[in-house]
Amino acid sequence: MARLLHSLRRVFGLSTSSTTTTASAAGSLRTRSIDTDFSIFREGDRAVLHQKQPQLTKPLKRGDKTHLRRGHVAHDNIIGSRVWDAASLTGPDVRLSLPTLEEYVALTPRLVTPVWAYDHEPRPPAQLLTPDRSIRMMET
Repeated sequence: MARLLHSLRRVFGLSTSSTTTTASAAGSLRTRSIDTDFSIFREGDRAVLHQKQPQLTKPLKRGDKTHLRRGHVAHDNIIGSRVWDAASLTGPDVRLSLPTLEEYVALTPRLVTPVWAYDHEPRPPAQLLTPDRSIRMMET
């Protein structure tokens, strides 16, 4: 995900460094301004660990690790490996892949605050009522 955002920043010119060179009349090679190699995991990427229940890692960082039900996976073992390689860990091996948008949304933990019946008021507060007793919408 970090590589994708970095690539988009460079494409739209939001980055201070530009590695794109123009081709000369002799037809010299043009370097790419974006990284299109998504077959290797790099630092800052997220990976899906496929086991009985798939799990999304934190952004990969050297020296860090992701805890699983049966052990953990060191991020150093993931960084530099290819997509669909098996990662060695303390426990059974797992397969690595890049997350699809659906997997990213489904596997990302959320902080949810439930609203219980006793949390809401049976009628709107007085400051929201207009003189004709209709509810006034307040923007934040």
